[in-house]
Amino acid sequence: MPRITVSYRRADSDAITGRIFDRLALHYGKESVFRDIDNIPPGIDFRKFINDVLQETDVLLVVIGQRWVGSRGGQARISDESDPVRIEIETAIGRSIPIIPLLIANTRMPNTSQLPKTLKAFAFLNALRIDPGQDFDHHTDRLIRAMDRILGGGIRLSRPADGPALEPKPMLACTEPSATRAEPDGAPHRTAFGLSKRGWLREVWRNITLAFADEKREAAFIDFYRSHAYWQGQLAQALAVAIALVSSFMDLLDPDTSRLTAAHHIIDLLPFLPLALSFTAPARRFWQSFFALSALFGTLWALAMLQFAQTASWYHPGYVVTGYVSYAATASLVPLTVANFLWLGPLLLLVGLVSLLTSPISPVLVAIEFCLLTISGAIVISVAYARETTMRQLFVASRRP
Repeated sequence: MPRITVSYRRADSDAITGRIFDRLALHYGKESVFRDIDNIPPGIDFRKFINDVLQETDVLLVVIGQRWVGSRGGQARISDESDPVRIEIETAIGRSIPIIPLLIANTRMPNTSQLPKTLKAFAFLNALRIDPGQDFDHHTDRLIRAMDRILGGGIRLSRPADGPALEPKPMLACTEPSATRAEPDGAPHRTAFGLSKRGWLREVWRNITLAFADEKREAAFIDFYRSHAYWQGQLAQALAVAIALVSSFMDLLDPDTSRLTAAHHIIDLLPFLPLALSFTAPARRFWQSFFALSALFGTLWALAMLQFAQTASWYHPGYVVTGYVSYAATASLVPLTVANFLWLGPLLLLVGLVSLLTSPISPVLVAIEFCLLTISGAIVISVAYARETTMRQLFVASRRP
């Protein structure tokens, strides 16, 4: 069982540390995470107490807020030799314990001029940022992935070069791809890439798609997402049916009936098919694939209907804008994950472009309609990102003890 110790100042980051503790306890178990290192019994030498606690620690997390350096009597608390936070970090470095600094919100990593000599090495460790807002779950998932690599690989941190060496090991900088390295005052923070090319690409993909690191947890979320959002996909399909019925009614009012063939009436009825299939067991089981195929089908159908409508006597150019607005509103309801939208979106744009280029409309209208299709796609992906972020937060909250 891993042992994770959280170092923090109550006056600096008590609330956010509690949230981090709950998230880590959910993943590793409450017995594995220890945070109240400053609850030292009366009459006990706190240096020995801290040393005993850290003796069994596998990873030390240092939570750094805006007031972490501290101030007492005009002097920074971290410069005080009796400061418990300073002693915790010094002890961890001396025991070769991996240290991960956690920067809260917009806090910057303290530079060497703000730290005592014994903590100079700490300033050069890569840090992870924890946003207390809507990205909190995403950032703590990234933290867990970093710790899993450390705990799984048995990585240890060596003493700084100016201290007595314990063993000839290189100093570790936690290799999370979005980590933040301390820089001199005024210099921008740089991102340190410590993963292999394939690992870095996998990490970037996870960050973009919001996916949890644990595959079982991700599968549980997909089930949770389906139970809460499947009806939205059915609603989108019902709206497509309503749009088809309106289109059919408009065609019936067209005095030129020669353009209304049997094939056209069949096309008008096609949106009923995905809606009917959505109530089947296979559609619910493979619901992401089902809705992805439905979105592809709906895009092809919408483009065909728009082009066909341009030959009607009741057609007006403004109906093109109305059609794409309806398309964006309907597609935004489809509860696909961001990961699926990232491959489906470009595919739909390509299909739309080919369809428009092969249509008899003018190049100007092709350009205008493709721009409208691109804007619609951007709106759909933005809505999907916001919806999935909210659903993941609800999922995490629902699993807290």
